[in-house]
Amino acid sequence: WYSLYTGISEERLLNILKDLGDLPFDVFQIDDGWQKAIGDWEANEKFPSGMVNFAARIRAAGRTPGLWLAPLLAVPSSSLFRQHPDWLLHDEKGGLVSAGFNWNEPLYALDTTHPAALDWLAALMKKVRAWGYDYLKLDFLYAGALPGKRHKDMPREAAYRHGLKVLREAMGEAYFLTCGAPILPS
Repeated sequence: WYSLYTGISEERLLNILKDLGDLPFDVFQIDDGWQKAIGDWEANEKFPSGMVNFAARIRAAGRTPGLWLAPLLAVPSSSLFRQHPDWLLHDEKGGLVSAGFNWNEPLYALDTTHPAALDWLAALMKKVRAWGYDYLKLDFLYAGALPGKRHKDMPREAAYRHGLKVLREAMGEAYFLTCGAPILPS
């Protein structure tokens, strides 16, 4: 991340993977820049062979495939945001709760008590695991603990922990790195 930021591509990362030689580390993680949008977790045009192929290439190089996602966020340019505004965390007046600003867009949080959003999160984790990624860096997780009016009334820490439980159970035996996460509830 600190070398390339979002300036990644399939070609660039494959060249790096090829040049690693016998350096003593196990995981090769693809960070931010592979996805269509925050909320749309599919390979963008910079990864024309797709994420299954890339995981296979990492594994063939003798490394564990890793992938970065921010599954509790959505941005206005994402299909998730446009198609499922009811899955997002709202305030008492019905407005969306801000989760910050990044990628030149406002960020909004998924409601980790909404049944359809939870089903979507579980399906996302299962999909990423089926692609072949055994190491998942899930970032901006604080979004699940923001104050707001939730589908199911519960304290925000409990809502956050409920969302993490769904993610953890769906990903199975993957290594789960929390990032941008409240420490004690995590």
